[in-house]
Order: sequence, then structure tokens, then C-alpha cells
Amino acid sequence: MLLIYLSSFYAMASDRNSTDVDIPTSSLTFSYMKDNFRELNVQMTPFSDSRDDDAVEEERQGSGWRFATSNYRKHKNVIFYNHGHGGRKKEYYKFSNDHPWREDRPRRDLWSMSDWFDKYNVSFYAPLRKETEDLDGNYGRSIEPVEVFHHLTNTVKKLYENDVNICYVGHSEGGASTLFASMYFNGKHVAISPGYGRSPFHLTGNRYEKTPEFYNKSKNLTILIGGYETENNLRGFYKVAKSLPSKTDIKVQVIGSLTHQEIASDVYIDEWGPEVLKGCGFNL
Repeated sequence: MLLIYLSSFYAMASDRNSTDVDIPTSSLTFSYMKDNFRELNVQMTPFSDSRDDDAVEEERQGSGWRFATSNYRKHKNVIFYNHGHGGRKKEYYKFSNDHPWREDRPRRDLWSMSDWFDKYNVSFYAPLRKETEDLDGNYGRSIEPVEVFHHLTNTVKKLYENDVNICYVGHSEGGASTLFASMYFNGKHVAISPGYGRSPFHLTGNRYEKTPEFYNKSKNLTILIGGYETENNLRGFYKVAKSLPSKTDIKVQVIGSLTHQEIASDVYIDEWGPEVLKGCGFNL
């Protein structure tokens, strides 16, 4: 009995150490995040061919990060897109293609998304994050999404000699990092169905939408939520978040009857894509 108890205790302690920090709310600053970045002054580069799933997966690791795009350096209006948890959980060929038998799991092809935005004179850069082993650890779910935004910002500003209009966009795990980016990064921000459990704010144990110290810092932020989500997975978030526009520089928009998966799928981009462009301040 004692051995079982001790084993359970250490398992719980180990799990807590790997996923929970509970820092004070006031400590969750960009400086805190930067102190926990794993790489410094790295170069962000496009995949050699964002349509080749095998090449993407092979090039994913290594120094810096690679990003999917169909229109590299083509337009000065640029979207940085942070994918959801599935982009780390799945090999890219599974992420970018329809589920073989579940119709409710449509594909999330980053190249196709980029190609859609290209029609509106917007370049689309979508880094594929690298923490694929420790899926529930603090770095992968809370810090790496912010780190790629930071390094991509520095890389692109240098490439464009600062003549660029950046919009930070993300879905779910990536959407939570967009909420954080809206507190510290200049530009427009569109958070699509932002998560909580996989979020920078989870480090404090407090929720973004319930914490004035967080949402009062946000600037130029649009939150997009699928209609289905308002009665299901994001019901609680939406109930609170829909009151934020009256107090802050935040807009909340419900899109049709889209689910959490559909609002991140290129199959449904004709529904959610125009709202992203509006939130970014880019012309349709």
C-alpha cells in the first residue's frame, strides 16, 4: 500500500511539474516569456515545398522554425498564422488532409490557406511548431507559440525593411497565443476559437476573458468563434467574452454554425477567411 501511495504521489508531482507553474498574474509578461524561449536570434525560413507533406515533416526540426506559404515576400500585407494543438500532435500529412473516415475532422492545409489569402494580396506565413514530444508541457502549449510569433516578426521586418503590415492570427492553442500577442505586439490580431488549457494564461491559473489585467492590455484584437462552439466547447468563454467589446479594444464575432475543427479548415475558408481579413484591416 505504501509503495502504491508513493508511486502515485511522485507521478502526480512529476505531472504537475511538467504542466503547471501557477506564476502570479502580474508576472506573465513578455519578458517572462522571452526568458523561457529556447532559441535566440534565429532565422525563420519557408519550407522548400509546402505542398510536399513528407518534405515538410522532414524539414520541421532543427535550428529555427520553418513556415508554410505559397506567396513568400509577395505582398506587404502579411498574416502570421499559429496553428492549433493538432499541428503538434499529428504528423503533417495527417494534419493537412481529411480524416480518412470522420467527416467532422476536415483537413487544415496551410498551403491552401495561403493560396486563398493570396487572392486578396495578402502573404500568409504559417510556422509549424516543433514541440511534438511533450504535448502537454508548458513550453509547447504556452511558450513556443509566442516564441514563433516573436522570431517571425523580427525575420519579416528585416526582410521587408520594416515596410510591412503584420496581422497575428491563430487557432485554438495558436489562438491563445494571439490573445497574448495582442497585449504586447504591435499590429492587428485575430484569435480564432482560442484555447485555455493550452494557453500562456494557463501558467497563472487565470483565464484571459475573466482577468482585467490581461484583456485591458489587448489592442486591435478580434476574436472569432464558430456558431456551434457558442453552445458547446466555447460556451463559457463566449458568455464572458461577448461583453468585452463594451469595455476594451476587442471585437467578438460569431461565424455561422462552424465547429472548432471547421473554423480552422481550408475547406471552410470562404466562411472564416473574410472575417480574418476584416479583423486584420486588409481589404476584401
